[in-house]
Amino acid sequence: MLRTMKGTFSRFIAIAAIVALGVGLLSGLMAMPIDMRTTIDEYFDRQNMHDLRIVSPLGLTDDDVAAIAAVDGVDEVMPAYMTDMFVDAGEKKNIVTRIHSLPTGQIEEKEPENYLNRLDVVEGRLPIQRNECVLVEGNVIDGTGPLSVGNTLTIAATNGDVSGTLADTEFKIVGIVRTSYYFSVDRESATIGDGIVALKMYVGEESFSQEAYSEIFATVAGAQALDSASDEYQAAVDAVADRVEAVSGARCTARYNEVKTDTEQKLADARQELEDAKAEAAEKLSDAEEQLDEGRAELEDAQAQLDSAKKQIASGEKELQANKESLPGTLTQKQQELAAGQAALIDAKAQIEENEALLNDKKQELADAKAQLAAAKQLVETLEPTVAEGEARLPELAAALPALREAAAAAQETYDAAAAAADLSGKQAAYEAAQARANTAQSERDAAQAQVDAGMGAAGCATEDEWLATEPDAAKAAIDARDAAQAELDAANAALSTAQAEYSAAQTAVAPAKAALDAANAQLASAQAAYDTSSAALAAARTQLDAAKKQIAEAEPQIAEGEKQLADGEKQLAAAKKQVLEAEKQIASGETALSLAPGLAQLQLELAQSKLDSAKAQYEDGLAQLEDGKAELEDGEAEYEKQKKDVEQQLADAEAEIADGEQKLAELEVPEWMILDRTSHVSASSYLSNVDKLEAITTVFPIFFFLVAALVALTTMTRMVEEERLQIGTLKALGYKRGQIMFKYLFYAWVATLVGGAAGLAFGFTVIPIVIWNAYGTMYTIPGFRCLFHASLAVLGVGAALLCTSAATLNACGQTLKEWASQLLLPKAPEAGKRILLERITPVWKRMKFTHKVTARNLFRYKKRFFMTVIGVAGCTSLLVTGFGLKDSISDIVSKQFGKVFTYDFLVTLRKESALKDAGFQRLMDDPEQVTSYLPVQQERISLDVDGQSYDVYLFVPEDEARLDNFIDLHERKSGAAVPLTDDGVVITEKFSDEAGLSPGDTLTLENGEGREGTFTVTGVAENYVENYVYMTPSVYEDAYGSALEYNSVLGILPDDAQDVDEAFSTSLLEVDGVAGLTQMSSMRSSLDDTIASINYVVYVIILCAGMLAFVVLYNLMNINITERTKEIATIKVLGFFEREVEAYVYRESNVLTVIGMLLGLVGGIFLHMFIMRTVEVDMVMFGRDIKPLSFLLSAVLTVAFSLLVNLGMKRKLRNISMVESMKAPE
Repeated sequence: MLRTMKGTFSRFIAIAAIVALGVGLLSGLMAMPIDMRTTIDEYFDRQNMHDLRIVSPLGLTDDDVAAIAAVDGVDEVMPAYMTDMFVDAGEKKNIVTRIHSLPTGQIEEKEPENYLNRLDVVEGRLPIQRNECVLVEGNVIDGTGPLSVGNTLTIAATNGDVSGTLADTEFKIVGIVRTSYYFSVDRESATIGDGIVALKMYVGEESFSQEAYSEIFATVAGAQALDSASDEYQAAVDAVADRVEAVSGARCTARYNEVKTDTEQKLADARQELEDAKAEAAEKLSDAEEQLDEGRAELEDAQAQLDSAKKQIASGEKELQANKESLPGTLTQKQQELAAGQAALIDAKAQIEENEALLNDKKQELADAKAQLAAAKQLVETLEPTVAEGEARLPELAAALPALREAAAAAQETYDAAAAAADLSGKQAAYEAAQARANTAQSERDAAQAQVDAGMGAAGCATEDEWLATEPDAAKAAIDARDAAQAELDAANAALSTAQAEYSAAQTAVAPAKAALDAANAQLASAQAAYDTSSAALAAARTQLDAAKKQIAEAEPQIAEGEKQLADGEKQLAAAKKQVLEAEKQIASGETALSLAPGLAQLQLELAQSKLDSAKAQYEDGLAQLEDGKAELEDGEAEYEKQKKDVEQQLADAEAEIADGEQKLAELEVPEWMILDRTSHVSASSYLSNVDKLEAITTVFPIFFFLVAALVALTTMTRMVEEERLQIGTLKALGYKRGQIMFKYLFYAWVATLVGGAAGLAFGFTVIPIVIWNAYGTMYTIPGFRCLFHASLAVLGVGAALLCTSAATLNACGQTLKEWASQLLLPKAPEAGKRILLERITPVWKRMKFTHKVTARNLFRYKKRFFMTVIGVAGCTSLLVTGFGLKDSISDIVSKQFGKVFTYDFLVTLRKESALKDAGFQRLMDDPEQVTSYLPVQQERISLDVDGQSYDVYLFVPEDEARLDNFIDLHERKSGAAVPLTDDGVVITEKFSDEAGLSPGDTLTLENGEGREGTFTVTGVAENYVENYVYMTPSVYEDAYGSALEYNSVLGILPDDAQDVDEAFSTSLLEVDGVAGLTQMSSMRSSLDDTIASINYVVYVIILCAGMLAFVVLYNLMNINITERTKEIATIKVLGFFEREVEAYVYRESNVLTVIGMLLGLVGGIFLHMFIMRTVEVDMVMFGRDIKPLSFLLSAVLTVAFSLLVNLGMKRKLRNISMVESMKAPE
């Protein structure tokens, strides 16, 4: 048997390689979905991922939490807050951020309770104080780079008043985390901004100020022990969800009554506030009108006074002119003296005024000093209790320190004792020594192996046995040295494992003591810091208190002295005023006695002129004041009108808010809890959906690899048995039984299969899952991929391979062993020569070369060889076509669905139809710079049964079916002809049509969301790739269901130069009452592109394996062809054929067979691709049906390239065939 294996080593390797590819692809691809489900299940378990998530439109209360916790089967319950906010991060403004709460009271506990969806810290730490937050990993903002620990995030002013939602508005990033809640690159939908969440952020629950919880998470008892992808898990969760739903009715009613009562009370308060505001506004407006009336009256009086003054000025000017004309003479000497006395009097009055000003300054300084004294006394009253309290508390802090120091010292001693008892340092040293020994032994063993390899190479030997036979002494010495080094390496590794285990055990033994030591040191440091802080604060307070007392002691005498000086100054000022008064009397007496009539007249003239000038100045001032008064009155009237309008607007706004509140109260309904499982999240849904798609592909494709492998195994074993016909006849003649002879070849096939199966399992369970997972790593941030060994898949793969090779071997042996031993000892009769069809075409046959004629005869003479080779090549080409076609079909989904079928750019989801009539909504949607066109539609997801099969479809009704072509292109896939949407019936999508067996003319019964049924006629089938749709006109809908439409969505088209929805536009749109969300098709397309890219990696693996299989098949067939024709090739060499002619003689047949098989494979690949596409499709997705011409070209080129490579590889074997072979036995 060993001789047979060695003599047919290339054939043995070929069988093993084919089996390895088949088993590797089968085990790897089928294991990948299992590994992915195991990975996500273990990740969910580690993170304590919730099983149920409960949300309610009116929020959830502590009573709801208690009710859910009391439900049978509910294990842990965690209420949480969540909101979408605009956040500013440095220069980047208005980032759409989803903020979640964390139970800060539990995240640092060793065994936290009711802490679900736990976070893995990638960098930094979790928030434990207010104003701290963490961000979910992958927080890249528009390509500006990720935020990092230490950055500050601020709640943007764009949000308005957030006090009812958040208690804090500024957060410091203290960590970056990874969470099972968000582990996909798929973007979440937001209720603000552009409708897409850019950042995910976690803060402490104390940073929220909401009255009610946003959501409640719950786990199901015993669910963690189940596989989350299994039916048992889903059944357990569904059962608890049903029980939660059972208690939801009463809780929803209670919440409704609570919210209704609260809303009614708020409306009553608002109405009262409105009435009070109206009364206050009326009073203020009345006061303002009175002030305006008083101002008008004052202006009228001032005008009358100015008119009177104007008349008096005119009369005075006339009288003054008359007196000037009659005034003779000049002033006498006495008048001059009198003037000097008057000047002195004026100086005295000025001195008195200066003294009065100085006295007033002193009074102000005294008042300031008294104020400072009062402040100092107040400070003393404040600080004395603080100092007293600090002096009382400081000894308590000091007293606690010694005990903590003793505890820390005791913990240190305990740790040292534990380390000594476990001999930690000794075992560490032993471990390091064992590591060094292992490294040295490895180096010595590698050196010894290198010497063996060098000796074999120098001797030109391929194996150690050959070397021993050639150079026994040198070989034995080198091999013995190598074996000794290997033994030392094994011993060193064993010692290393033992030392490592002992060192790990010692570390585990001292771990509790180490933890206790760290905790004691932390408590001591905390107590010392508190003592130092309190001591410093007490010293500062004492310093302030002493300074204040000193200030009081210095200020009180100074203030008393200042009050005395102020009293003396007032007395001196009174005496000076009395002296001035006496001087005035003397001047008046002198004027009377000394003045002369002319002087008196002159003085009167000057006095009259002075009064006249003063009157004119007063008149001018009065006139200016009158103009100012008029201007002020006009401003007052304008301000009055403005304030009146503002008040009226504020009152109108308040009335509108009350009306809106009353409308909301009227629309308020008893809420319903939405009870969601894990698959409701974008990340989990995306991940599990990709697993399902992957499973569909990996379930079908490996089967065809096995079919090709079985065919090649049959060919190989058949030709091997035919080659050893003489040996089989000899064994049979010697008395060996059929079973004994057959066992030899079965054993050969089994060994090759087991070798290939082992290699295939190693490749399939390690390389393929890791390659595929690395591709999905760009989409998911899940740590710790589990690459498992699956015994069932191993048994299935190797067992199927054994079955194929065994069946092929039994078939080959059975045919040969039917003959007698005497027949088998004779050479097999050659195939009878016949004229082939080409010979009958005389003009062609005559022009053919001799070698070409031989090739043509050989092709049709050896039909078994012909069909085996053609079928093998065709199978490989078909697999290549299918692999490339699979890539084409999957890659085309996104471009066709969101470029060819759906031509709109964004989708607005409405909470209520009234939003369509909102003035703000219409203004935004009618802006030509933002929206080119839009169309309201109604779409709802419904389930229906067709012939016992359940389907999920979207019921889609446009407001105006005539405009639908601008947004959705309904057409047939094959012909491209338009499918009209008319009032005659409905248009369904192709996937739904194929699955449900519906075609134009058939009838369909649909139940809408209100539970009403309608029967429709199918009028057309349209191309569609994602989801199933039923399109109908409004009139068809209303006639069938007897109810009016309520449009809940709007399709929109952007201007040609716009790529995405403008951020300001989306923000304003989402602020409209009744708008629930906005979805951009570009984002959805990007998300699907990521998914398709990951699936393409799987396709690339399949294409690679198909190529490798094609190469191995071609190599094996060519090798067998040359081996069984050795004598024929040797004979033509004897006849004088040159090497190139011999190669051309063999390769020509191979090339022709390859081309024939390739052409058949290209055709067969179409049908195989079609079969696989229909087999692997998931319910909601239809893959493309077309294969691109480039895929056919690549498949053909690869087949030809592999054939050429095989020809090059066989060239050496052809040239090594000796002409002596032709003389060994007669043919």
